[in-house]
Order: sequence, then structure tokens, then C-alpha cells
Amino acid sequence: RAIDCGAVVSVGSIENARLLDAEANRKQMFAFAVLCVDTGMNRDGFRCDDIGGITEAMSLKNTAVVGIYSHPSQTDDEEFTFCQKKKFENLKASLPRSDGIIFSFGNSANICSDHVPRIGVSLYGLSPVGDDDSPLLHAMSFKAAVLSTRRVAKGEYIGYGKTYRAPRDMDVATVAAGYADGVPRALSNIGSVILGGKRCRIVGSVCMDATMVDITNVDVNVGDYAAFIGGDGKETITCEEVARLAGTINYEIVCGISKRVPRIYKEK
Repeated sequence: RAIDCGAVVSVGSIENARLLDAEANRKQMFAFAVLCVDTGMNRDGFRCDDIGGITEAMSLKNTAVVGIYSHPSQTDDEEFTFCQKKKFENLKASLPRSDGIIFSFGNSANICSDHVPRIGVSLYGLSPVGDDDSPLLHAMSFKAAVLSTRRVAKGEYIGYGKTYRAPRDMDVATVAAGYADGVPRALSNIGSVILGGKRCRIVGSVCMDATMVDITNVDVNVGDYAAFIGGDGKETITCEEVARLAGTINYEIVCGISKRVPRIYKEK
């Protein structure tokens, strides 16, 4: 399918390059590829010293190699990143030919400081280093509707496991999203949503399909939308904030929003 639509395929080994070329030959078409090179991350890619394998991949009859790239593993470690860059530069110098090939070393963190032609999570407006002061604009929000509201008396428990006991009479809304949708269970009793332009604390354990929030003194109706990520009025919850509370990184938060959550795309 990639060959049919002219997509560029990332290839990290000579075995996969040969498979791609064989399929292109069978279809009597050309395949387009970029070669991934391992400069120290040890996740994927041709080894930097595998000049023979890289050269063979660039010489396949039915595959056009249009680029060669590598991935830094820890951009805040300048010394290690410099060593990776040096390996990449040495590889480029060792190749018998490189005319027309785009060489790219970097990810979102690098493009913010190094102007390399490749981006990752910053495409979604997220800071690659978890920085709240990033000039990037968030490209997405994550919202769910209020299913119900109820009055909870002082001393009553909320949610599974009795993890939250009402310290006073309070109003509680149940929102139609839980950890099966991508709301981290780690937000139980510490996270927030935005409802009616105000922050409302998550109370009780995040459930599989629902999350309960404190809406005392907030005007909320069934059908209103609560923002787990995004803004409403003057309040905003960033993906970086959610990640810190959940003890993870913003990449994992957005990747964790499950396929059952409808996506609505808007042009700006």
C-alpha cells in the first residue's frame, strides 16, 4: 500500500530494504525510502559503521533512497548528542555518493534549538521538553460530557476503593471519560477538569468509563463538556500539567487517548 500511494518508508536494516525493493519489483513500480541510522540510541536503524549495508540499500534497483536520518536519545545531554552528531557526520563523509539525499539529525527538541528539518511531538503543539512556557500552541483538546450530577453529603465516599470521603456537603458531576479513554488513573484525587470556565478537582478514583469531579459552587448541567486537556474561559489545563501529575511525559498522555474517543478536526 505504501508503494501504491508513493509514501516514503522508513527502513532500518538491509533485510527490510531488500523486502521493500522486492515488492516494488513485483509491482513493477518504484519504492521511496529514508534510511534510519543508529548513532547511539540502540533502538532501530543501520549501524553507523555498516557502510556496505547502507550503500547496498542506496543501490537497489527499484527503491529510491531520498533521505538518511538518525535520532538523538537525550537532547539535554549536549556531550552525548554531540557524539551522536559526529557519528552521523562521519557516516555522511564515508558514503561513496550522497547527491540528492536529505540528511537529518534531530527531533522536536532539536528543531527548537538547532533548526533541523524534522519534527515530532511539536507538530501537535506540545513542548518536547515538557516546558509550560513553550511558544508552541496546543493543537488539541480532550473533552467529555457530563453524564449526571448529584449532591453528596459530608462523610460519604466517592468512587471505587473509598479513596475520597466528602469533607463537607458537596455537588459532584460524573464525566463520561475514564482510563479506558485515556484519562490517567494517576489523576485520582489530584487532577482537575475545567467546567463552566472553572477548575473542578477530580474526586475519587478515575473509573474505566467515568470520572467524578467536585462542582460545588459551579453552574454545571448534564451535557456540558469538561476539558481534561484544553481551555475554557481564562482557565487552561496543559498536557504538560497532566503529565507531571501522572508522573509521565506529555507524549504518553496524548498517545494514551484511546481509539474509542471521537476525533473532531477543525481548521484554523
